[in-house]
Order: sequence, then structure tokens, then C-alpha cells
Amino acid sequence: MTGTTNLDGFAVRRPFAEPVVIEANRLFSQHLLIVGQTGSGKSTSAVALLNALMRQNQTGIILDPTGEYAHLPHAVVGKLGDNAFIDFAKLSADQLAEIIGIDDDIVVAMLSAAMTSLRLAYNVLHQETPYVKVGVSWTDYEAQLERLHDFPRPYDIRLLPDQLLEECVQPASDAEADFSLLGQQYDRPRQRQLVPVLAAVRKFLADPTMQRLFRLPRPKRRSEQVHVDTSAKTQYDVVYLLTMFAAMKAQHRFLVIDLSALRSNLKVGKLVVSTLAATLLSIKTNLPHTVPIVLTVDEAHRYLTEAASHVGWVDQDGLSRVAREGRKAGLYLMLMTQSPLDLPSQLLGEFGNLLVHRVTTIDELSKLPIVNDIGKELAQQNVGEATFVGNGFEEPLTVTMVRAGDVQHDTASPVFRD
Repeated sequence: MTGTTNLDGFAVRRPFAEPVVIEANRLFSQHLLIVGQTGSGKSTSAVALLNALMRQNQTGIILDPTGEYAHLPHAVVGKLGDNAFIDFAKLSADQLAEIIGIDDDIVVAMLSAAMTSLRLAYNVLHQETPYVKVGVSWTDYEAQLERLHDFPRPYDIRLLPDQLLEECVQPASDAEADFSLLGQQYDRPRQRQLVPVLAAVRKFLADPTMQRLFRLPRPKRRSEQVHVDTSAKTQYDVVYLLTMFAAMKAQHRFLVIDLSALRSNLKVGKLVVSTLAATLLSIKTNLPHTVPIVLTVDEAHRYLTEAASHVGWVDQDGLSRVAREGRKAGLYLMLMTQSPLDLPSQLLGEFGNLLVHRVTTIDELSKLPIVNDIGKELAQQNVGEATFVGNGFEEPLTVTMVRAGDVQHDTASPVFRD
């Protein structure tokens, strides 16, 4: 945050209803975790804080797993699978393998090699067929790789199954082996072992949801004719949207990335959230002049990858990386979760400030030692009541969160009626 930007009008003190004014630096500079039971008011608190940031022209980006923030006023909404996509060509081999469901390290290495081969075929050789490695010398191959740096890096992902087969090359028999070549013949047993992998790749490429999310071209057919859909809406690369908001101060706007298309595919949802968080961190780190950004993630516990729970692997999870490295780049986290038990201890320790709604169990309170002295009060808080604790507060500050007046954000559950 810059200067003395204050967040006012989003909360009142109890019981005297005095307005609360908190400096943005004080609240977000060490990240903010909003925690509490379902229905305790976490989303209302987040919206109130975001609205206060927006009024001060501060930049906010929301990774929205349910689509409930997409209806907020003054929001620029990129809905994955609708008006926004993640460019498949920007996915690493590890990321693509995880989406497809490949967990064999050797096959992942082959997938990476196949992606490189297809980039060579498209950019250097200007061909619409797989890169055939049989008979190609290492000298020619390395020279082609050098030329690849001078070209863009898209590739025809529809050729990926065939290219994986082309990666299965080997020398000829011992007497005729020529190790100056990438290969002299196909390794047929190895190709046969790839049959389940090829089926998984083809299933991914043919999945309409994956086609929309990653802007995959439809599989080629022999009788395929070129058809341009003039009714299709404009689609934006999510990386472009993130870069645009990271590079300049927002003017009463915040960015919502609607991930609701992934609600039924939690595995891919985790990867997408991790990828977007890591991408935003990379953008922020490499821009010479950037603005402070508050990155908000609702239901964060659902979207942490397995890496976040393992010591030594935490750097492979995008949200965990932002928690550890983001502050240096002016990237601050505001995460919401139902229970502190849902977050690994190493991630929980990165949050210097907490906004605690109703928390009742002994196990949950024990995960938050900073609130030990007020556990009874936290358990008795009503809906909308919350307590600020942490490094930014000398003493716990209990408040009633106030809905932003110009924001319609109804997350209440349906009630039974006669």
C-alpha cells in the first residue's frame, strides 16, 4: 500500500458504533487471513475490505471459485471458459501432465520433449506434422533449438499424441548404432507402453470444458473444413488481464477471475489457482514499476495443491509462494477459509494479521495461539462480528462488519418457509 491509505467505513466498534479506520499498510503488509465458520460473515468482510480499497483506487484481484464475486459493481470479470482462457502454450510440462493425469516422471519428461519437438515443427520447420526424430543428427537438432529462441512458442497441441510416439526412438543394433543421431528406429515396446497415456491425452483434447478453459483447438478430422464462428465473443488471455492490473493503479476497478467452471473439477481448479498465483507473482517481480495488489482467494483451503502440505515442496504451490515471496513485490494475500485446521502450519505462519469470525472448537483455537486469551469471546461472536488480531494490532479489535452500501453481495443460505 502507498502512503497513508486508510480503509474506513467498513466496520464499527462494539458496543459504541464508532467507525473504524485502519491504514491499509497496517492490515495487509503482512497478509490477512479471514477465518470463521460457514455463515459467520467472511465473504461480507472481504467485500467490505475490497470496497474500501476500491474507493481509494487501490488494486484488488479476486480468484473467485464460485462466481459469487462476479456480480460486484466496478468489477472487470474474466470468466474462464467464457470470455477468458488460460493459454495452453504457456503451461509447463509438469502443469499439463497434472491436468491430464500423468504422474510418471519418465512420461512427464517425454511430454516435455514432445512439446519442444512440436514447437520446432511449428516455428522452425514450418510444418503441420509431428517432428520426426528418426535419422536427425544431434548437430542439426541443437541448431534448430538455437533458432527456436528467435520465434514465438505456440505449437499444435492436437499433434501431441503422435509426437509422443515420435519421442520413442533408439539406436540401431550394436553393430550399426550411430550415436550422432537422435535415433535410427522406433522403440516399439516403449510405444506400446504409452497406449494409456495417449488415451488420456486424447480425452483431454476432446473435452469441451478443457477446450474452453485452455482455448484448445478442436481435434483434426480428415474431412475437416475451416469454419469461423463469427458469433463467438471476444476472449482474453488471463495472463494479459493480470499484467494489465499489475502494471497500473486501478481507477475504482478490481479484477475478478471467475473460476466457477472448475467447481466440479477440483483437481484442475487447484492447479489453475496455483498457476495464476505464481504467474501474478512472476509478473509483479519482473515489472520495473508496479502498484500494490491485494490478491483475494475465497475457499482457499479447497485450492491449495498437495505441495502446500509438504515441507520442502511448499515453493511448488502458487499461493504458498505468494505468501512467502509476495510482499517484496508488493503482492499481498487475503485468504478466506472456514477453519485454521484446513491450512498447513507453514502457510498459516506467513499471515501476520487475522480477522477471526466465530471459531468454536478447541482444536481450531489451538492452531491460532495468538487468540488464546480471547477464545471464549470468539466462540460467542454473532454473524458479522469479528476480531482483528496480529502484528498490526496492539490489542484485539472486535468489530461489527458493515456491508458496503453500493454492493449487492448476498451469500445467505436459503431459509425454510411455510
